[in-house]
Amino acid sequence: MGAQTKTPESVERVFATKLHGTLVLARLLEQEPVDFFVLFSSTSARLGPPGQVDYVAANAFLNAFAEQQRRSGGPFTTALEWGVWNEVGGATALSRRLRGEASDASTSRLTGHPLLGECVEDGPERWVYT
Repeated sequence: MGAQTKTPESVERVFATKLHGTLVLARLLEQEPVDFFVLFSSTSARLGPPGQVDYVAANAFLNAFAEQQRRSGGPFTTALEWGVWNEVGGATALSRRLRGEASDASTSRLTGHPLLGECVEDGPERWVYT
């Protein structure tokens, strides 16, 4: 799904843990003597996979937050940019769909968008909806 199909609620679900969670944790630790602060980001912040604008933005925030903390003289802060794990996570499901291996209900291609309906073909350069 592209940015045009995202709802504020779906974006908030993604932002809640990564973006808001980071800010809450940073606030709670402001007065604590911590040695370091590690955030779990994703390579998607740099790669920008299609249909994941909210996830990309949340991970880009983590990277920017870590950089800002380092520059401001706070505790050592880094964002680990995890890549795709073998057979784990959303990237695996997308990869299977693109290879035509999707077979269960969790990989439904219904978009939930009133104008786009069902995605009948998706790939790196072409998406077709009915």
